[in-house]
Amino acid sequence: MNRYSLIMLQTPLVAHDLSLTLAELTGTQCIMSADVDDACRQLASLQPGALLHAFIQSDFKSLKDGPLLTLVTALGGQLVLIGHSAELEAAGGDPGAAPPVLMQPFGLAQVTDVLSRITPRGSRNDASPAQA
Repeated sequence: MNRYSLIMLQTPLVAHDLSLTLAELTGTQCIMSADVDDACRQLASLQPGALLHAFIQSDFKSLKDGPLLTLVTALGGQLVLIGHSAELEAAGGDPGAAPPVLMQPFGLAQVTDVLSRITPRGSRNDASPAQA
């Protein structure tokens, strides 16, 4: 089964950078989207278990009762928030109450760190360089 990562960011260059990093670290194919409706449309055809991660530019409060989080959860995806509103929410709240936040600017080390906090061992693509 193919494994996927959703990247929903407003900045195409940052989204592309993240997609290259995720492809290298996890071997997933990246689904790129700029908004919730488009993301839901693209995810609708996936089978449960096909989504590995969802990197979404949003705070958790805005997502928690919406259709995108429901779909990501149903597909088995691990949620990672990204962006200024997520960073502000993380700084002011209970760190255990919301998903991890990928702080910007980020690089390979920061993405690796956030993946290590959410991905159980053995669920990454076995051919991934991160497993070598």
